[in-house]
Amino acid sequence: AGNQTATIVALACLKDHNLNTEINQSAIRECGGLEVLVNLLETDNLKCKLGTISVLRDITQDYETRKLVTDLGGVPLLVKLLNDSARPLQILVAETLANVAKMRKAQKIVRKTDGLPQLIDLLDVPQQVLTVAWDDLDADKKEMVYVVRGSIKALWSLSQCRKNKEAMRKAGVVKILARLLRCAHEDIIAPTLGTIQQCATEKNYQLAIQTEGMICDLVKFLSSSNEEIKKYCASAIFKDICKLQDNELRLVFVAKKKGIR
Repeated sequence: AGNQTATIVALACLKDHNLNTEINQSAIRECGGLEVLVNLLETDNLKCKLGTISVLRDITQDYETRKLVTDLGGVPLLVKLLNDSARPLQILVAETLANVAKMRKAQKIVRKTDGLPQLIDLLDVPQQVLTVAWDDLDADKKEMVYVVRGSIKALWSLSQCRKNKEAMRKAGVVKILARLLRCAHEDIIAPTLGTIQQCATEKNYQLAIQTEGMICDLVKFLSSSNEEIKKYCASAIFKDICKLQDNELRLVFVAKKKGIR
C-alpha cells in the first residue's frame, strides 16, 4: 500500500511539469522512466493506472517516446485496458493509442491483439449522447462523449494501415461512422471525417459510403465554419466521387453546389 501511495504521488509530481517539452521527455526516457511507466500499466490499482496513462498520453505526442513505448511492449497492455469498465481510464487509453498508433508497428500490434473491434465497440453509445447538445448532457453522458472522441481519434490513426481499414470494415465500423457524422459534437465529427477520408481510398468503403447515404452528410459539411471539418470533408468527397457513375457524379455536384451556397 505504501509503495502504491508513493507511486501515485510521484505520478502526480510528474504531471506538475510540462510533459510536452523535449527536455522533459528526454529526461524521462534517459532515466528509464518509460520502462517504469509501461510496467505500471499492469498494476491493479486504478489511481495508479490513471496517473500512468495520463502521463503516457501527454508524452507519446513525441515520436521517439511513442516508438520506445511500442518497442517496450506497451501497446498490447494499452489494448487490454480498453476492456476496463472505468470510463476515465478508457478515455485516457484511447487518447494514448491515438498517439502511439501513428507508428506503423503499433498499428499492426493493435490489429493483432484485437484492439480494433474493442475501439469500435466503444463508439456504440446511445443516440442521445450523440444528438443532444453538449450543454444539455449530464456528467455521465459527457464522459461517454469523451470516450467516443478518444476512440475515433485512435481509429483515425489506425486507419493509415490498409489491413486495418479492412479489419475495421469487417468489424462494422461503416454504420457507426455514418451515425457519428450526424452527431452534434464537432470534436467527434472532425476525426470521423478524418477516418472516412482515410478509408475512402478503398473500393469497399467507396461503395459503403454511398450505401449508407453519407454523401449528403459530407456535402452538408462543406459549408461548415470549421476549416478542419471542411478540409477532411472535401478530401472524403473527392476520393469517393472519383468512382461514381456519371449520373451519380452529376447529382453529387448539384448537391455540392447547394451545400456551399
